Amino acid sequence: METVNLTPEHYQIANPNGITNKALYSRVKVYGIPLDVALTKPMRSGGLKNDDLTDPTIQYDSQGRIKYHPDYHHNHGKDYTTCELSYICKNYYKGNLRRLSLAVGRTERTLISITTKLRKAGIFEFYKNLED
Repeated sequence: METVNLTPEHYQIANPNGITNKALYSRVKVYGIPLDVALTKPMRSGGLKNDDLTDPTIQYDSQGRIKYHPDYHHNHGKDYTTCELSYICKNYYKGNLRRLSLAVGRTERTLISITTKLRKAGIFEFYKNLED
């Protein structure tokens, strides 16, 4: 992974997009998100909100993520397939994490965790670039 030195100019670009200095640093240095994405992709907002799913049995964590629910997270605890890892990596930065979570049947927190592990292992891009 290439070393990125964040400059005051980077922070000036990120702040109007609602990205705090701390969030930019975390995105680039901790999670390995490419600088161009980290600077321009707004903090999570939009997409599905807690009240969009009307099932009264759904519970949310302190970050607004859906907690494990057997009706929505059918792959919980199962091993990942190569096809599933590829799908997750290709779609992780494209849109709403909740929608991706529901599509693959895993919790949002699990998706954050697996993508972090893949990036740290240096294989996130490998799965992202796999052909279907």
